[in-house]
Amino acid sequence: MSSQLSTEKLNKCQMKSCSRDIEAHCYHCRRDLCSKHFSKHKQSLHNQIDPVANQINELIHQINLLILPEFTQVPLRELEQWRKESHQLIDQLCLRKRREIKRSAQKYEKEFICYNIEQRKILEEIKQKLLQLVHDKNANRRQIETIKHQLEDITLSFIQFYKRFIHLETIPLSIEDEYVKVSKTTIYLYNLNKPTKQFHLTRGTLSALATNENYILTEEYPNLCLYNYQRRLCELVWNDNEVYDMCWSSSLKVFIILTLSNLFILDVPTMKLENFPGMELYRNERYFRCTCFEQKLFISYWGSTLVDEYSLLSFNRDKRWQTPITCAYDEQIFDIKYNVNEQLGLTISNTSKHQWRVDVRNSNTMDLLWSLETPLSQFHSSLRLCPLPDSEWIVIEWGGRQLYELSVDGRLKTKIHYENELKNVAMLNGKIVAVRTVDKLDLYDLNYKLLTTTMN
Repeated sequence: MSSQLSTEKLNKCQMKSCSRDIEAHCYHCRRDLCSKHFSKHKQSLHNQIDPVANQINELIHQINLLILPEFTQVPLRELEQWRKESHQLIDQLCLRKRREIKRSAQKYEKEFICYNIEQRKILEEIKQKLLQLVHDKNANRRQIETIKHQLEDITLSFIQFYKRFIHLETIPLSIEDEYVKVSKTTIYLYNLNKPTKQFHLTRGTLSALATNENYILTEEYPNLCLYNYQRRLCELVWNDNEVYDMCWSSSLKVFIILTLSNLFILDVPTMKLENFPGMELYRNERYFRCTCFEQKLFISYWGSTLVDEYSLLSFNRDKRWQTPITCAYDEQIFDIKYNVNEQLGLTISNTSKHQWRVDVRNSNTMDLLWSLETPLSQFHSSLRLCPLPDSEWIVIEWGGRQLYELSVDGRLKTKIHYENELKNVAMLNGKIVAVRTVDKLDLYDLNYKLLTTTMN
């Protein structure tokens, strides 16, 4: 009888005050439950999913709102706070010393007044003696020497009194560079397996691409289309020749669009297209590539070694570089891009030797900073550039499937085989890499790894 009761108890639901038969076993809490309590148990677990999903969505939203300038706001605020506090220390010290000087002046005020009166009296007596000698016209050497000695005594007395009154000694303030250390975060690309956002495009002929902080402008034959990170915004009817390149001008707040024979400017708010003012082709050359930084516009030419620098203030050509400074006579420039720290990146081809390389030069002098030979995986490919933060670069094989990430000193950091044929690459808002393929626009978030190194 006892054994039968024990068996019946084991076959009952293990929830308190429940006498129903067991219907299921929960491996999470290791309990045997009836159907009612098992359903409630499942529902309680299910109820935990929604808050977790909401938390994921909130984190995704916060990450999507991140922009590169936000990463500099904290250290800049800290630097400004350090500057203010350092100035406050100096101001506080100066305030204390001002009070000491004033207290010293008050302490010696009576002595100063007496000394002043006494010296004035002596000088007045000497002055009267001198006037009398001038009036009598009977001065001798002894009298003049006596007056000179008296004046020397007064001068010496004044110097001694001045030194004894208030004297300030200061030590030059030395602030070493090590007092403020700046660290940088090394940026790596995601493994580009799956884009965080993808747009399907009509096929472009040359797949020109440009970005600014908020927008992506790309060629979709026969027109131009404007995107942001979320969606396609509008389409611009294009009636001119093929677009070979585009770039954003932060000083003019417009996109600059380049064909073989013309330059245009596009104002995004109005989507108004105008001819670029004051540009003339050099010796019937044909435009090929362009890049901007602040007040500068750099232009290269079709099959040429020539690079021109234009001012976006005067629209005049300021500088011109060509072979042998830019590259050799049997070479040509395929792409140019400006990066931070006055760096101008160029991809160079030597068609006779079937060789390609990336050169990074000083944009002011064209001095070579570093060079990297880049073998192509396909014979018909060529190289295009995209600047990254911290003077790093993305290089793609135009018409191929290889993507490279280069370090600030020209070392290969990452090599990625892309699924589709690559056409162009650009960076949106300092944190999104936009990859243009034949018929797609793929957007990727950058992976910010916290690898901190000290900058000298």
